[in-house]
Amino acid sequence: MDDACNERSVLRKVRDAARRVDRAVVDLGAGQLQLCSFFERVARAPRGNTLILAPIAADALPQRAFGPVRIHCASEQDSWTLICRSIEPLDARSARVELEGARTVQNARPAGQHAVSSRSPLALVVPGGVPGHDAHVFPIIELDAKSCVIDATVPLVPGQHLGTIEIVGDRHVLRRAAANIMEIAPWCTADGSRRFRCTLRVTDAEPQSEGDLHDVVSDPLRVKRVIEFAAMSAARGSFFAPVWGRGAARFAQADRDSLTISIDPAPHGRLRPHFLQVSFPLFSVNYEVTVRVLETHGAWVTTALPLYLRRSRGLRREHELALAARPGLRVQFRNPVSGQREERAVSRFSYRNIEFAAAKQHDMLWQGLPLEHAVLRWPGNEVVLGELRVDLLVSRGAERCVQASILDGNVAYDAKLASLLTDLAHPEVSVHDGNDFRALLTIYKEAGLFAPHMRRNLDPIVPAAKGVWHSMHQTGADVVQTLVHGDPARPDAAVTAVRPWERAYMAQHFVSINAHSSEAAGRLQRAYVEHVQARPEAHYLLFFVKADNHRMNAFYERFFDTTGTPEAIERRTVQLWCRSGELGPWTDADRDAQFRVRSLRAGTAEQIVAHAAERALGVQGAAALSLLPGEFNLPDISARFAKVGLTRRRVCETLVQRSTPLYAVIEELTSPGFNFTWMLNASWVLPVHPELDEGGHALRATLRHIIRKPAQTPTGDVFVNAVEGVDAAILEEGGFVKLADVYMYTMNRAGLNRYFYYTSERYGEVDVRTQQRQQRRSGIQLRAPVGEPANADGETRKVV
Repeated sequence: MDDACNERSVLRKVRDAARRVDRAVVDLGAGQLQLCSFFERVARAPRGNTLILAPIAADALPQRAFGPVRIHCASEQDSWTLICRSIEPLDARSARVELEGARTVQNARPAGQHAVSSRSPLALVVPGGVPGHDAHVFPIIELDAKSCVIDATVPLVPGQHLGTIEIVGDRHVLRRAAANIMEIAPWCTADGSRRFRCTLRVTDAEPQSEGDLHDVVSDPLRVKRVIEFAAMSAARGSFFAPVWGRGAARFAQADRDSLTISIDPAPHGRLRPHFLQVSFPLFSVNYEVTVRVLETHGAWVTTALPLYLRRSRGLRREHELALAARPGLRVQFRNPVSGQREERAVSRFSYRNIEFAAAKQHDMLWQGLPLEHAVLRWPGNEVVLGELRVDLLVSRGAERCVQASILDGNVAYDAKLASLLTDLAHPEVSVHDGNDFRALLTIYKEAGLFAPHMRRNLDPIVPAAKGVWHSMHQTGADVVQTLVHGDPARPDAAVTAVRPWERAYMAQHFVSINAHSSEAAGRLQRAYVEHVQARPEAHYLLFFVKADNHRMNAFYERFFDTTGTPEAIERRTVQLWCRSGELGPWTDADRDAQFRVRSLRAGTAEQIVAHAAERALGVQGAAALSLLPGEFNLPDISARFAKVGLTRRRVCETLVQRSTPLYAVIEELTSPGFNFTWMLNASWVLPVHPELDEGGHALRATLRHIIRKPAQTPTGDVFVNAVEGVDAAILEEGGFVKLADVYMYTMNRAGLNRYFYYTSERYGEVDVRTQQRQQRRSGIQLRAPVGEPANADGETRKVV
């Protein structure tokens, strides 16, 4: 009797989990690979009831694993573990678990432990890098006061000590501490991506030394490559020598055995130091090097090549502080110590940080001091910054500077500030103001952006689209920004960064007709990534690339291969389908009568569809698309679009049979002309319980329901975004034509940070080589020959 009761209890729990499409983690034992999956259904088999898990990386399972096998249920309502006798692959994407003799046990989450959700992601930063690995930013999975669980692509070394770590939120560094790596668990996601789940013990921060924030690059080829590119790009930095003091430095030439650097001020007297310390940025990474001085001639110093480099990385990078070359840029603030309003010249600034000159004497500023009512001013303009906080007092040559944080994240939405920063940090890139819509249409057409379905639906509404374009760029800085390359009146490349979902930005309409397309693309890549990084709500960056765009996909595949980022970036395939408005209705009233369409309601129904979205699109993809409880209807972003007179909302529904949802329909509604691909005017079709759809009749009813909706296009065309599990044959039966297989790339904060470094290095090298070719053609010589005086800037120019 007890066995029968236990069996019924197990079946009830497992069936409830399958109904909710709960996440599952298959644990094969200590040291074994753990596999992520979802509860799909309970099936009858000759040997009794079996649980089907799908999708799962079935090739990672043994042919038949005997128990005890533990399957952890990660449910919002409950946390329990199913202990069973065996698990075996059923096919390439599913597995079967025998339920005979299985039992369940309740799990208790350790007191104080917090599971970090995709709704509020946190990142762990190791500023000095993890010894032996290039990665230094990791997504946090769980966190409490004494421990932290992260995902990593490579196994970190148990017992390894990390002297400095930072726990970073969307606006601030939340904690600085030290950590020891305690445990490593191999992990496999439902789509087969491999990673390692690492548990760290977090302790109080140690006193920071300069070395805590750096790692060492000792590989000779890597060192030589960095020095060569520093010389090719005439990298500028600073130097220090005991005899000469501090000053500015610029790389001039790297030979086989020596390096030439120009320094300012030029040294005087006969004393010459043995070593020179040089700090310089290259491709958005800060390096420090100590080199042996061989000879000097005026401002020119010849040194030996370094044996190693020290590299500084983190989320608070030097590149975030743009050089403020614009005359008259000043900051005003009230000093709460003196009660006086003060004004200082600004040397560097970003959306989050500002650096300004310290007073010559008796400056009443120190670390942690708040500065009130700050305003950034330049001729004819001003931006209210709000409160600042002093972070650091630093030396810039002979000058003392104050670095402070801008505490109000909303300044990132100020259009004047965005335009100023873009001009300073990326002189070749400017912010489009929305006025010349035709100029952008011209380069879109020339670059081949418009597929036939885009032209067919855009041409009739060009005047209306022009109005939408103007409105969103004039007053919608918090939801859209288009960056153009070259002459703003006749740009040769463009990209638009939009925020169509609650916590994700999307890069769209990325085109280039520049003769040196890599140059333009690289500059735009870096500019829009910096733009997204600065926004506190930008937890994710998402973009769609057609599967047959081999050049662009090869670029991202190299990113995967060289940086190893499955824990920070996901890729899923989405199919874009179109049904012509010229086709007549597609009806089958008798079949459709057995199904009902319901509006998606808050609570359990939203959680079920959210799990189905995660199963189809990945954890990051579902979160980026706001397919989460409480976000389906886009409450915040709908209000922001409405403020500028634009439409952005959703209609979320499920097709149910006997109260069980079989499919979900998420219709994206956006003002026509906002998105030329029409993917933001399409309906997502998400399978929830497709295993219950015998004969595909529920999918047909779902598609017929979409067709009956009011068309969002002038031609009456209907668009569908279909995910894996939607039967293509039934779509074709209904008159839909597949326009493209599209890769959907999604990056979290850790991935976005790594992607910035990747694009900076890749395109930075392209820029350097291009500049070098141009210099050779124009006869510019960057190194002054021995005995020839250099000008005040340390350059000698000869025309050959």
